[in-house]
Amino acid sequence: MPIGRYDAIIMAGHDAQATPLSEATGQSCKALIPIAGQPMVRYLIDALRASGCVARLAVAGIAPEELSLEDVSPRPLQLPNQGSMVANLVAALEALQTSEPLLVASADIPLLTPQAILDLVTRCEQEQVDVGYPIVERQVMEARFPGSGRTFRRLVEGDFAGGDLFYLRPSVFYANADLFAGLSARRKSAWRLARLMGAGIPLRMILGRLHISDLEKRAQRLLGAYCRGIISPFAELAMDIDKPQHLELVRRVLATQT
Repeated sequence: MPIGRYDAIIMAGHDAQATPLSEATGQSCKALIPIAGQPMVRYLIDALRASGCVARLAVAGIAPEELSLEDVSPRPLQLPNQGSMVANLVAALEALQTSEPLLVASADIPLLTPQAILDLVTRCEQEQVDVGYPIVERQVMEARFPGSGRTFRRLVEGDFAGGDLFYLRPSVFYANADLFAGLSARRKSAWRLARLMGAGIPLRMILGRLHISDLEKRAQRLLGAYCRGIISPFAELAMDIDKPQHLELVRRVLATQT
């Protein structure tokens, strides 16, 4: 079990650009899309609270007038949308005013479980990381969610999908805010991310010779911090909702759990 309790930030911001998901649901803010009678973000709030390792919770990107959370105790801090992922994270960090490691979760993984949270936090604590990023192997993903439609990146150790719950020391973010902004802008493109990582990474990716340790070492060099890719057995960490078919899959899964 985790030794400590952590502040947590749910990234729930959005922009005005239309997507197939927003057009299909009529909701520009993904975190507010209803699933089984409640907005998507509530599933994240419930999972983080149920994990027992969360102290304060901030929802970045949804103001109180957009969603009432008065029934949640203790009530999460709500911050209005700042227009970008990095700006929302800055606003949340400034509101929390902590130098201790914290958890940062995307609002679009409503199947997240307390067990997945505890597993990630425990392993990050054991290795005393500054940045912990979960990855899920293809076989694990497809066994839990057949036909998940996830994007996998090929590494020497296997094919992996990236998770959406991070372990982060705030000082690392503040010292590398511009780099984090670049990573955020390129997060949908493996090739653009590889180029941002610097010389040698794109070529190794093309040749199929890229190891997890290569990415960890390069991230450590760029950020000046101890970074680890955490291979997680919990597929829920990577089952984010980007497209209408992802939403339908999640709704089917939740229907079987009620």
